[in-house]
Amino acid sequence: MKQIRARLGWICLLCSFTLTACRDARTDPEAVKQRMAAALPLGSTPAQVLTYLNEQKIDHYQDAPGATADKSIVARIRNQQGWSIVETSYIVRFSFDDEGHLNRVDARRVYTGP
Repeated sequence: MKQIRARLGWICLLCSFTLTACRDARTDPEAVKQRMAAALPLGSTPAQVLTYLNEQKIDHYQDAPGATADKSIVARIRNQQGWSIVETSYIVRFSFDDEGHLNRVDARRVYTGP
């Protein structure tokens, strides 16, 4: 009986660590979209988006590097909350119309870990 209680205690402890590591109190995808919209309004050019991402040191890439008809830029914002078992990042896709103006920003949360 003591072994069962001890094991149950360890399981509860591990579950609480896992739940604590998985939560993200910092922000959510909608907040990321709002932050991007404030800095990069619709109509911005790819050059403006790239300049902003570079200044903020945000990882990014274009769908077709070097092509003149690039339609989107994808950025990954890493959570800087500190050590965690599960890392939370945000993938942000900037989409451009045929004239090369920003017409949509999508953000989603991504978890990476064991």
